[in-house]
Amino acid sequence: MPSSDIPDLDDFSIFEWEEIVPEPSLESSDFSSLQVGSPSSADLAVRIYLAWNKTTQRIYMAMERTDDFFINEFAGGDAPNFFGADHLEFYVDGDHSGGQYACGPPDGTQDQIRLYVGAQAQRYAVIAEAPDAILFGLEGFANDWASEPPWADIRTQQIGVEPTETRFELYTTLWDNLNWNGPEASLRTLLEPN
Repeated sequence: MPSSDIPDLDDFSIFEWEEIVPEPSLESSDFSSLQVGSPSSADLAVRIYLAWNKTTQRIYMAMERTDDFFINEFAGGDAPNFFGADHLEFYVDGDHSGGQYACGPPDGTQDQIRLYVGAQAQRYAVIAEAPDAILFGLEGFANDWASEPPWADIRTQQIGVEPTETRFELYTTLWDNLNWNGPEASLRTLLEPN
Protein backbone atom coordinates (compact mmCIF):
# COMPACT_ATOMS: atom_id res chain seq x y z
CA MET A 1 0.00 0.00 0.00
CA PRO A 2 1.46 3.39 -0.93
CA SER A 3 1.99 5.87 1.92
CA SER A 4 -0.56 8.21 0.33
CA ASP A 5 -3.22 5.50 0.86
CA ILE A 6 -2.61 4.81 4.55
CA PRO A 7 -6.13 4.78 5.98
CA ASP A 8 -7.42 7.24 8.54
CA LEU A 9 -8.21 5.17 11.64
CA ASP A 10 -10.60 7.78 13.00
CA ASP A 11 -13.31 7.59 10.35
CA PHE A 12 -14.71 4.07 10.99
CA SER A 13 -15.18 3.61 7.26
CA ILE A 14 -14.54 0.54 5.16
CA PHE A 15 -15.03 2.54 1.95
CA GLU A 16 -11.43 3.76 1.79
CA TRP A 17 -10.27 0.16 2.28
CA GLU A 18 -12.30 -0.87 -0.76
CA GLU A 19 -10.24 1.66 -2.72
CA ILE A 20 -6.90 0.44 -1.31
CA VAL A 21 -7.61 -3.30 -1.41
CA PRO A 22 -10.36 -3.87 -3.99
CA GLU A 23 -11.42 -7.24 -2.57
CA PRO A 24 -11.48 -8.33 1.08
CA SER A 25 -8.43 -10.35 2.09
CA LEU A 26 -10.70 -12.67 4.10
CA GLU A 27 -14.47 -13.16 4.09
CA SER A 28 -17.02 -15.26 5.98
CA SER A 29 -16.46 -18.23 3.69
CA ASP A 30 -12.79 -18.34 4.79
CA PHE A 31 -13.77 -19.23 8.37
CA SER A 32 -15.51 -22.16 10.02
CA SER A 33 -16.75 -22.92 13.50
CA LEU A 34 -15.33 -25.89 15.35
CA GLN A 35 -18.83 -26.56 16.71
CA VAL A 36 -21.14 -26.10 13.72
CA GLY A 37 -19.04 -25.92 10.56
CA SER A 38 -19.15 -22.98 8.18
CA PRO A 39 -21.47 -20.22 9.38
CA SER A 40 -24.12 -18.78 7.10
CA SER A 41 -23.92 -15.07 6.35
CA ALA A 42 -27.19 -14.67 8.27
CA ASP A 43 -25.37 -15.84 11.42
CA LEU A 44 -22.04 -14.15 10.85
CA ALA A 45 -20.83 -11.94 8.01
CA VAL A 46 -17.17 -10.90 8.02
CA ARG A 47 -14.96 -8.83 5.72
CA ILE A 48 -11.30 -8.33 6.62
CA TYR A 49 -8.90 -6.14 4.68
CA LEU A 50 -5.13 -6.45 5.15
CA ALA A 51 -2.39 -4.15 3.87
CA TRP A 52 1.27 -3.43 4.50
CA ASN A 53 3.30 -0.26 4.03
CA LYS A 54 7.03 -0.44 3.30
CA THR A 55 7.83 2.99 4.76
CA THR A 56 6.09 2.49 8.11
CA GLN A 57 6.79 -1.27 8.21
CA ARG A 58 3.33 -1.78 9.69
CA ILE A 59 0.50 -4.17 8.98
CA TYR A 60 -2.87 -2.43 8.60
CA MET A 61 -6.19 -4.19 9.07
CA ALA A 62 -9.86 -3.34 8.88
CA MET A 63 -12.73 -5.63 9.77
CA GLU A 64 -16.46 -5.33 9.42
CA ARG A 65 -18.48 -8.03 11.16
CA THR A 66 -22.25 -8.47 11.49
CA ASP A 67 -23.37 -11.05 14.03
CA ASP A 68 -26.97 -12.04 14.72
CA PHE A 69 -26.12 -13.19 18.26
CA PHE A 70 -23.44 -11.02 19.86
CA ILE A 71 -21.91 -11.94 23.24
CA ASN A 72 -19.83 -9.62 25.41
CA GLU A 73 -19.48 -10.71 29.04
CA PHE A 74 -15.90 -9.44 29.33
CA ALA A 75 -15.42 -7.78 32.72
CA GLY A 76 -12.29 -5.84 31.75
CA GLY A 77 -8.84 -5.79 33.26
CA ASP A 78 -7.14 -8.62 31.40
CA ALA A 79 -6.37 -7.60 27.83
CA PRO A 80 -5.81 -9.50 25.57
CA ASN A 81 -7.74 -12.34 27.25
CA PHE A 82 -11.22 -11.31 26.16
CA PHE A 83 -12.79 -14.64 27.09
CA GLY A 84 -16.57 -14.58 27.38
CA ALA A 85 -16.86 -12.15 24.50
CA ASP A 86 -17.06 -12.14 20.73
CA HIS A 87 -13.65 -10.80 19.81
CA LEU A 88 -11.03 -11.13 17.11
CA GLU A 89 -7.63 -12.71 17.60
CA PHE A 90 -4.84 -12.61 15.07
CA TYR A 91 -1.32 -13.95 15.09
CA VAL A 92 1.72 -12.58 13.28
CA ASP A 93 5.15 -14.04 12.64
CA GLY A 94 6.92 -11.37 10.62
CA ASP A 95 9.98 -13.39 9.67
CA HIS A 96 8.14 -16.73 9.25
CA SER A 97 10.54 -18.36 11.71
CA GLY A 98 7.79 -20.40 13.32
CA GLY A 99 8.52 -18.84 16.69
CA GLN A 100 6.49 -19.35 19.83
CA TYR A 101 3.48 -17.11 20.41
CA ALA A 102 2.86 -18.00 24.03
CA CYS A 103 4.07 -20.02 26.97
CA GLY A 104 7.58 -20.01 28.29
CA PRO A 105 10.06 -22.74 29.05
CA PRO A 106 8.32 -25.08 31.52
CA ASP A 107 11.19 -24.90 33.98
CA GLY A 108 12.15 -21.31 33.19
CA THR A 109 12.66 -18.51 35.64
CA GLN A 110 10.23 -15.59 35.66
CA ASP A 111 12.78 -13.50 33.73
CA GLN A 112 13.18 -16.23 31.08
CA ILE A 113 9.41 -16.49 30.68
CA ARG A 114 9.13 -12.69 30.32
CA LEU A 115 11.73 -12.74 27.54
CA TYR A 116 10.17 -15.74 25.76
CA VAL A 117 6.40 -15.09 25.61
CA GLY A 118 5.57 -13.25 22.38
CA ALA A 119 9.21 -12.65 21.50
CA GLN A 120 9.39 -14.35 18.08
CA ALA A 121 5.73 -14.15 17.04
CA GLN A 122 2.82 -12.20 18.47
CA ARG A 123 -0.82 -12.90 19.36
CA TYR A 124 -3.12 -9.88 19.41
CA ALA A 125 -6.76 -9.62 20.44
CA VAL A 126 -9.36 -6.93 19.73
CA ILE A 127 -12.76 -6.33 21.31
CA ALA A 128 -15.31 -3.67 20.38
CA GLU A 129 -16.31 -2.58 23.89
CA ALA A 130 -14.82 -3.10 27.35
CA PRO A 131 -15.68 -1.60 30.76
CA ASP A 132 -12.11 -0.35 31.18
CA ALA A 133 -11.91 0.90 27.54
CA ILE A 134 -8.89 -1.36 26.87
CA LEU A 135 -9.85 -2.76 23.48
CA PHE A 136 -6.58 -4.10 22.10
CA GLY A 137 -3.89 -6.22 23.62
CA LEU A 138 -0.79 -8.26 22.93
CA GLU A 139 -0.20 -11.53 24.74
CA GLY A 140 3.08 -11.14 26.53
CA PHE A 141 4.89 -8.90 28.91
CA ALA A 142 5.49 -6.16 26.31
CA ASN A 143 1.74 -5.38 26.14
CA ASP A 144 2.10 -2.12 28.06
CA TRP A 145 4.17 -0.53 25.27
CA ALA A 146 3.91 -2.70 22.12
CA SER A 147 0.13 -2.35 21.82
CA GLU A 148 0.27 1.46 22.06
CA PRO A 149 1.26 4.19 19.55
CA PRO A 150 3.61 4.49 17.78
CA TRP A 151 3.87 0.68 17.60
CA ALA A 152 0.14 -0.09 17.35
CA ASP A 153 -3.18 1.71 17.38
CA ILE A 154 -6.85 0.82 17.00
CA ARG A 155 -10.30 2.30 16.60
CA THR A 156 -13.49 0.32 17.14
CA GLN A 157 -17.16 0.97 16.59
CA GLN A 158 -20.19 -1.12 17.50
CA ILE A 159 -23.62 -0.46 16.02
CA GLY A 160 -26.95 -2.06 16.86
CA VAL A 161 -28.04 -5.04 18.90
CA GLU A 162 -28.60 -8.45 17.31
CA PRO A 163 -27.69 -8.03 14.62
CA THR A 164 -24.65 -6.21 15.90
CA GLU A 165 -22.21 -4.62 13.48
CA THR A 166 -18.63 -4.25 14.67
CA ARG A 167 -15.87 -2.34 12.87
CA PHE A 168 -12.17 -2.37 13.70
CA GLU A 169 -9.36 -0.44 12.06
CA LEU A 170 -5.84 -0.92 13.34
CA TYR A 171 -2.16 -1.09 12.62
CA THR A 172 0.60 -2.99 14.34
CA THR A 173 4.35 -3.41 14.07
CA LEU A 174 5.94 -6.79 13.35
CA TRP A 175 8.82 -7.97 15.52
CA ASP A 176 11.58 -10.53 14.97
CA ASN A 177 12.44 -10.26 18.65
CA LEU A 178 9.97 -8.46 20.90
CA ASN A 179 11.58 -7.74 24.26
CA TRP A 180 9.31 -6.68 27.11
CA ASN A 181 11.98 -4.20 28.28
CA GLY A 182 11.12 -1.85 25.41
CA PRO A 183 11.64 -1.04 21.73
CA GLU A 184 15.34 -0.29 22.21
CA ALA A 185 15.90 -3.91 23.29
CA SER A 186 13.66 -5.30 20.52
CA LEU A 187 14.30 -6.07 16.85
CA ARG A 188 11.68 -5.08 14.26
CA THR A 189 10.86 -7.20 11.24
CA LEU A 190 11.84 -5.44 8.02
CA LEU A 191 9.68 -6.68 5.17
CA GLU A 192 10.42 -6.20 1.47
CA PRO A 193 8.03 -6.71 -1.45
CA ASN A 194 8.79 -9.73 -3.58
